[in-house]
Amino acid sequence: MQFQGYKVSLFALLMSCSPGLYALHLPLWEAGVGASTLRIPAYRGSPSVVYYAVPFPYFIYRGEVVRVDGEGVSGRVFDRDNIRLDLSLGGNVPVRREQNGLRAGMPGLDPVVEAGPTLNIRLSEKGAQNDYWGLHFPLRPVFSAANRHLFPEPAYRGWVLAPHVEWQTLWRSRSGLFGFKSSLGALYGDARYHEYFYDVAPAYATATRPAYQATAGYSGTRFTGMLSYYATPHLSFTLYVRYDELSGATFEHSPIVTDRHYAMVALTAIWVFWFSEHHVEHL
Repeated sequence: MQFQGYKVSLFALLMSCSPGLYALHLPLWEAGVGASTLRIPAYRGSPSVVYYAVPFPYFIYRGEVVRVDGEGVSGRVFDRDNIRLDLSLGGNVPVRREQNGLRAGMPGLDPVVEAGPTLNIRLSEKGAQNDYWGLHFPLRPVFSAANRHLFPEPAYRGWVLAPHVEWQTLWRSRSGLFGFKSSLGALYGDARYHEYFYDVAPAYATATRPAYQATAGYSGTRFTGMLSYYATPHLSFTLYVRYDELSGATFEHSPIVTDRHYAMVALTAIWVFWFSEHHVEHL
């Protein structure tokens, strides 16, 4: 299953803010637990759908240099005016070996780790009370990480570029605080990245699954939307939706791609046990 763009901490939209933090000044750190239910296609382009129920520890840190937040783990390299350069980390979960389906008889895919720079350009005014607009340009080398006798064996799998525009907003109601975050952008990958997911080697070709070699280029368009409800300073719920349109992608004619529409849905609940009394500006 390809978890492209769905990071470890993505379950928390805009992080856990309380009604008293409407001006986007949030705790320096937070800790708690969460659980998420997910509906996900087996991989981008697959007609098969799988379901997960995932408990997880929850931790947020909003330091000036190092941050652990809804976009993963990042290290701030450069921050001036409305331009910021981060080093960020993301990844994909493994694709299991299939007994039936498009990948039947083919080997499974190891977990994937992405690590590289992200250029962030703020379009809205800094210090805006509840709205944020920005352009983001993550460029990440990709490595698979097989576990052999408890020691990972990383292998370079190319790179992926995912430029996108992002909008975040907050609003208050009588029942609590709501947050919405959305993004729209395109994906690009090199040949090695696409080959890892969509190649069919001659040894695995069949009468209905011819050999195929992917090429570099356009990898689809992506829209994400996250709606969060903060019932109390401790309890929040998030609905996450991601849609990828694969029409026109360089690998769309791969025999293991039959669905040009990729839709993932996740519903998450988070309970925060502790949070810092010191607050920092979020956006």
